[in-house]
Amino acid sequence: MRFSVSFLLLGLAAVLVVTGCNKATAEASKPNDEAAKFLRWSMNQNAALASYKAAESWSATAPVGKTEQREISYERPNKFKITTTIDKGECLTSVSDGAKMVEIAQLPGGGAVSSDAPQTLAGASGDQISHPLFNGSMLYQFFGGSDNFDALVDQSAGPVQFGDQAVAEPGEQAKTVKFHSAMGYGDVEVIIGTKTGLVYQISYDGLAQMLKDTPAMRQYGDNLPSVHTTETFSNIKTGIPLTASVFDTKPPKGIKVRAASDGSNAPVPIGSPAPDIVLTSLDGKKVKLSSFRGKVVLIDFWATWCPPCRKGLPITNKIHELYDSKGLHVLAVSNEDAAKISAFVKDNKYTFAAYQDANSEASKKYNIEGIPCTVIIDAKGRLSSYLVGLRPESEILDNLKKAGLNLGFSGSRYPSIADAPRKPSAGAHRHV
Repeated sequence: MRFSVSFLLLGLAAVLVVTGCNKATAEASKPNDEAAKFLRWSMNQNAALASYKAAESWSATAPVGKTEQREISYERPNKFKITTTIDKGECLTSVSDGAKMVEIAQLPGGGAVSSDAPQTLAGASGDQISHPLFNGSMLYQFFGGSDNFDALVDQSAGPVQFGDQAVAEPGEQAKTVKFHSAMGYGDVEVIIGTKTGLVYQISYDGLAQMLKDTPAMRQYGDNLPSVHTTETFSNIKTGIPLTASVFDTKPPKGIKVRAASDGSNAPVPIGSPAPDIVLTSLDGKKVKLSSFRGKVVLIDFWATWCPPCRKGLPITNKIHELYDSKGLHVLAVSNEDAAKISAFVKDNKYTFAAYQDANSEASKKYNIEGIPCTVIIDAKGRLSSYLVGLRPESEILDNLKKAGLNLGFSGSRYPSIADAPRKPSAGAHRHV
């Protein structure tokens, strides 16, 4: 699917009407364990919903200066349809019928990408549903219940707090909960109904950081402007029957569908020499991709703010630990600040070699439009696989085998990477 963030930023701006009002209280912004308990309770209330349907207004302040209208339909655990209207006749749709997910871009240069359905909406990945500028939202983590609390909240950045009192659109009393996002959304405020636990509004300030490598933000360099984003949910209906037609994955006439695994966005044809790139290790050394010739190479393009990336990195790390001594070299590549990458890798005790993609040069050479993206290169330096989105460990192992890596066992059933023994965290291949 070829469409850029810079194109979507040209959407027409409008005025977002935010319902409800806020009333300051003496307790606002004070750390309170009850705030975290209330947030967990809300997540469990949403996880218990059999179905959910709502309209959403999404707005970001200048310089993004963009307003969108969205429709959300969801049936537990993994049927959903999220549609974002950009302009008349132009929209983005992420839809899953429980077996297959299709992401459709009805706009110039768009198309559709098909993949296996995620197990849950909270775990869905893809170019559109992973990013808040398209169809992404923190709301989906609520449908995963309190088990997803750590995926939603970065508790190391500070406690969950209550903010100002609020009244939600239908007149329900509500509380504002404040926290720092573990998903890259920055500082967050969520208005939650005290009776239902439903989310009525989400506000955050991290969009500029997410877009820092787009043309719209690159002009600001390190002095990124403040962008405040607000999502407001209205006409919420829960527990209502949703027909199968709601989750029809067939795209509109004229929209071509490709499989997410077909490598059609790859920088060169599969089997051709892979573009050489220069990366920077976290101790400041420059490393060329071509220096690993003779080994099968797996490159994982990722970011700390990307939820699917965070779910996939443990698999990447286990693959490194199991096969590093058997002819595989893993490069985990992020275009974020080296200190941020280093802290994240250290906190998670990852032992793979992490690298910084300075100025996103490697990402540009490899046409990285959505992350995570797994690139596999054979021992002769030829591009073997190009996989966009979160992939199961068995698919990654299949593609490593295709690239010529000896996995050390036979049969169609792979041993579970999740059950594999870990190396000590101070492994020799850790570059932090």
